[in-house]
Amino acid sequence: LYTYSTSDWMLLNRHKGKWPYKTIEDLKRKIDADINLSHPTSAQIILGHDKDEIENVLPDLVDHLLRKQFNFKGVA
Repeated sequence: LYTYSTSDWMLLNRHKGKWPYKTIEDLKRKIDADINLSHPTSAQIILGHDKDEIENVLPDLVDHLLRKQFNFKGVA
C-alpha cells in the first residue's frame, strides 16, 4: 500500500510555475510514468485537493485513472 499524491496542488495560483507540473496534462503524464501505479497488485491511497481554483483538476485526473482501468474502492 502506497500513498500517491496527484500533485494537483502545484496548479494552485500560488504554486503554479514553481514546480515541474504546470498543467493537467503534466499531471496525467506523471500518473502514466509512475511504476507503482501501473503494478497490477499495487494498492494506493490517492491524495487530491478540493480547492475552488482547481476544482476541475481532481475529477479530470480520476477520469484519466478510470480510462486506464484503475479500480476505486470506498474506505469505511
